[in-house]
This record gives sequence, C-alpha cells and structure tokens, in this order.
Amino acid sequence: GSFQVRTLLRGGAPIDEDLGVGMPGAVVAGSFEGACPPFCDPPRIVPDSPLAGKLTSISVVFTPSVPIPSDGEIDILLPPGAVAEPSSLSVTTDSLLGADAGTLRALDGGFSTFAQGRVVRVRRDGVGGDVAEGFRVSMTVFGVRNAQASGYSGEYELRTLTARRELVEERVGIRGTDIVPNALEALSISRSEYAALEPSDLVLSLTPATRVPPFGSIAVDTTGEKDETGAARSLLGDLDLASGCLAACDCLLGPACSGCCVRASLPGFAVSVRAGGLLVAYNGTSDLPVGVPVTLTLTGLGNPPFEQEAEYRVETRAASGERIDTAAASVLYTSGKLQGVAMEPESFTSGTVGFLRVRFTVTGPLPPNGQVLVELPGTFQAPLNPFARALDTQLVDGTVSARLDGNATRSALRLQRFGTRSVSPGREVALEVGGVRMQNYSGPTAQVRVTTLTASGSVINVGVGPGVTLTVGRASTSGSLPWTAALSDYTAGSVARLDVEIYARGPIPPDGLVLVQLPAGFQFAEPLTFVSLMGEPVGATLSEGTFVFNHPGAGPYYSSNETHVIPVPAPVDPSVSRGPSVLMRRLGAGGTIGDESRVTFSLPGLRVPPVVGLTGFFEVSTMVPSFALLDQDREMPGVVVVPGQLSAASASSSSIVSDAEVAIRLNFTLANSLPPSLLVYV
Repeated sequence: GSFQVRTLLRGGAPIDEDLGVGMPGAVVAGSFEGACPPFCDPPRIVPDSPLAGKLTSISVVFTPSVPIPSDGEIDILLPPGAVAEPSSLSVTTDSLLGADAGTLRALDGGFSTFAQGRVVRVRRDGVGGDVAEGFRVSMTVFGVRNAQASGYSGEYELRTLTARRELVEERVGIRGTDIVPNALEALSISRSEYAALEPSDLVLSLTPATRVPPFGSIAVDTTGEKDETGAARSLLGDLDLASGCLAACDCLLGPACSGCCVRASLPGFAVSVRAGGLLVAYNGTSDLPVGVPVTLTLTGLGNPPFEQEAEYRVETRAASGERIDTAAASVLYTSGKLQGVAMEPESFTSGTVGFLRVRFTVTGPLPPNGQVLVELPGTFQAPLNPFARALDTQLVDGTVSARLDGNATRSALRLQRFGTRSVSPGREVALEVGGVRMQNYSGPTAQVRVTTLTASGSVINVGVGPGVTLTVGRASTSGSLPWTAALSDYTAGSVARLDVEIYARGPIPPDGLVLVQLPAGFQFAEPLTFVSLMGEPVGATLSEGTFVFNHPGAGPYYSSNETHVIPVPAPVDPSVSRGPSVLMRRLGAGGTIGDESRVTFSLPGLRVPPVVGLTGFFEVSTMVPSFALLDQDREMPGVVVVPGQLSAASASSSSIVSDAEVAIRLNFTLANSLPPSLLVYV
C-alpha cells in the first residue's frame, strides 16, 4: 500500500503532506530462513509411519523468520494422495527450547484445528502472544493418512498467515518421505492338492491393511515356484491354450465366467496369467475395506513339477499400479507319484547274480541331468561298482551313471542322467542295473521304491512297486558241489551216524535253520536235543516217524514248496512214504556261514532201515528263521542198505535115514525184527 507523510507544527497542525507516497518493489513473504543461529535447520515435516495408507501423525518443526500473530494461522499442505481426516484430527504443541513440563511453549494460548482434503489449518485464538522470530515451533498433527500408493510421497508446503488470511511466511518444496507398502493384516495361500504337478486350485485369503480402491488389483508373484532346471516356473505352461481358453480374461462374473483359463470364485474379479505371476483385477464399485478378509479361489492352475517350498509375494495395488499392501506366504509341495513302478530280475532264483530292470512312468518331467534313486529291497545287494543303462536310448538319451547311495546294505543306487532333453510326463522309462545279487532266500521280497530328482537333489516324483517272489534252485543243479549223505554203518537195522555234507549257496545266518527229511524206514534210537553243526552246538527238534513195511510213514513230517518250508510238521500224506525229520536251529553264537561254504554236520543214533537195498531220497533245506528257503536239495541220493547178519544159526533133522521123510528144525537169532507179512527163505 501507500505511505502517508505529513509535517506538523508543535500543536499538531499540518504544514505539508503527501498521502500517496509509494515504495519501490513489493513486500514479500518470509521463507523461514536467516542467519544461523537460530535459522540453522529448514522446516521439517516427517510422518510417524511411512506405511502406505496408514493413519498416522506428522511432526512439524520450523523457526519463523517473521513473527506469527497471536490470532494468526498456520497452514500445512500435505503431499498428493495424503489426506487429513477431520474426525481424527488433533494438534499438540511441544515445549519451547525443551523447557520442562511444557511450561513455555512457542504457541501459547489456545487454538483450533481444521482439515479439508490435503490442508491442515491451526488457528490461534489471540489469547497468547506473538511468536517472535527465531523461536522454534514444534507440534504434532494427528489424523493424517498417508497416500495409498508406495514410493516417494511428494513435497509438503508450510505457511503462516494473519487472521485476515494475509500471507506472512511461506515454504514450498519441503522434502517428503518414501512411502513403503503396508503389510497385509493377514495372508494365507493354500492349494486343493499339494502333490507335485497335480492340477489344483489356489486359495488366496488376505485381509487388507489399507483400502483397495475400485479398479485396483491383487498381484501374486509366483516366481518362487521352480521348474526342473531350477529356474522360475512359467504359469503359462499350466494353461491349455490349445483349447482356446484365455490367459487374460476380462470376465467379471466370478465362477460363472466361461472361456477363462483361470477363474476367480468371487464376482468383480478378473484374472490375468503371466509367466511369473497372476494379476487379479478388482473392478468393484466400492473400496475393499480395511480389516475385512477377502478369500478368492483361483481354478485352472497346476502345481510345480517337484517337491519344494515355494514362496509367494502378494501385494495390493492402486489403479495406477503403485503398491499398497504387501506380504509373503509359503506353500510346501510334496512329491508327485510315479506310476507303473516295477522291477524285473534276470532270474527269479534266490541268491543269483544278474541284471535287474526297473520300469516306471514319469508324471513329472525328468530333466536331462536329473537323477533316479532306486531303493531295492534291503535283502538285495548291488555291486561295489555298479553300472546302469537305459533300455530306450531314444527316449532317455545320453549316458547313465550309477553309484551306491551310502547304504550299508548296498541296496540303494543313485543313477544320474547326462542327456540333452527331458523325459516328458506319461512316458515309460526302463533302466537296467547290472551285477545285482538277488535275495539269498526264497519267497516274496520287499517292495522297490523309485524317486526321480532334479540335478540338485530336489524330489520330483516317488513311486513304489511290488516285490517279486523268488524260488530256490536245487543245489545239485546250481553249479555248486553236490550235497551228499553217508552212514557210518550201512547194515540193515544197525544204529549208525548220518554224516551230511552240503555247500551253502546262500549265507546261513546265525539264527538260521537246517532241515533234514529222512527217507522212509529210518528211525532214531533215542531223542535228539542238540547236535553239532560245523563244530557248533545247535538245537534239534525231532519229528519221529515209525516204519511199517509197505505203508507210508506215520509222520508228522515237514513239507515244502518252491519258496518255503512250512513252520510246523505237516499231517500224514498217504501218497508219500517218509521217515522222521530233524529241524536244527542255530543258536546265534556263530557268525554267518558264507555262501559256497562247505557245511558238515552229523546226526547220531540213527537206526538204519531193516530192508536191504537203495533207500529213498534224502532232503536237506537251509532256511532263514521265517522258514523261507535259502537252499534246498530234495533229491539227494539215497544209500544202499546191506543185509544184517543172522547169528547162532543151526539146523537139525528128525532122522538121518536116507529117503525118509524128516522134519528140519532151523534156529537163528534175528538182527532185525521180522514183521508178520515178511517171508523167510531157506
């Protein structure tokens, strides 16, 4: 405005005057600057929390370079996107120069606060004094909500004004802060199926900590899922695009949508599938409110190809794409299941050594450098330097190496591929491992377990196949030395010792069994409790038979098939004539009798049959405690029994006259009993 200049007499009468004296330039507002001290720091406005969308407080500190009138005003302009909420707005002032208990404050007196959009206004009531220049003002404004989007907030502005809203001081470009995404109040991710490579729904449940506006979105980063090479898995591989479904579907009718590759379970959401994630667009007409859970089921997806723990990062976004809230959750996927797992030995005879074929159908792709862990039954044994090959080199290209997998029983093999292409799901793989020793005893084996893995050892699929049933080969035709039985005395009716010599093709364990089935006609003169096997005492159980000429043995006796000897004596079979059997049980004191070892034992007190001639077959079986056969020869040659010696034989005649009819009297002592049905020849 203009200045008025007058000259006056002592009594006040004017002499000269000019009521319109102008001043060059204009009066400009202050800028909170000056010499230091006291103007050492520029105005500073800092939010208590940098979280996006957070209702927080801001600290406002400045030093006026122009006094603030007692009825003046202070305006704070918030950055774009931030807002002052009138229902939550309040202001407190801090002590001047740190005075105790706030007894001296720069803003004394009373004041009122107002909020409109981005503007916070503090109006003094004129009761206090002016705030002098150089006095530091510190106050806290509550009820300010940060911008919804993350990133740099933008700048603040600060002004002081007179009661008539005349500008006193102004500062623009006050640096803002970096707004960071808020953490979702709750987040969980689950699948309808957790096995690798299986089709499954993804169930996404989240609770926003910050409202999500219409046309915002929910982004799910799925790069935590890995493919068989260890790289981030592309979700586009899950989609059957050949069927014409849409990877990016704008249908918003929820489960009623058709033509979408992936659908959301709630209306108002549309799903777009990217290589490394999902973008769920929200096209509702109102905000997704704070603190209210939202659960979406996304159908049309599949699981990663192998066992792994995948982390998913989820964030809500504004319509412009800026992040609002974020959080992460993990899902633990289990291995998929191999189909058609089977093993095929070269020979089904126990104890033999040869190749073993393992077959399976992959359900998750087997990478070019993948691994196959073959866990054979614990009773099988692989060679120290195993070797393997693929039977179909067109399907499984490259080479296959094999090594033991650190298993003490040498029953686990780890095979490594060195090829150029993956084996696709649904293809049957056949691998052959050489030099595997079959289970030493006959009968059913345990299952075979096959695991496919990535090069780094992550499990892809696991499958279990049935065991096989092994039979025992006859010792006399197995390539071993023949098994023999001999008597210390071959005389009919004599009491002799039976000496048996066998060559164990399968190792006999410390608690193993040896069964001897005698031909018909043999008996024991006295019970057996213990006998000697290789100089080692072993328990003996005698199943005694009796001999009646031309009739089967009275039994009971043991019976066997190709895999087992039954664990209790069998009833009498009228079609079979057998003698007693002796079951010897090792007592655990000795070690394992190795394969191809010569084994000898004797059975004392055996009464030789009273019938002269060749006896029937001897039968010897070696077994594990479960009565499963290790070795067996059911046709060991019999022995030839020679006649016993009649003693005190004499003959006398009732007359010595020639041509007379006489009675001849014969006297002799029997070495063996004479059954009623037998004849005496003279």
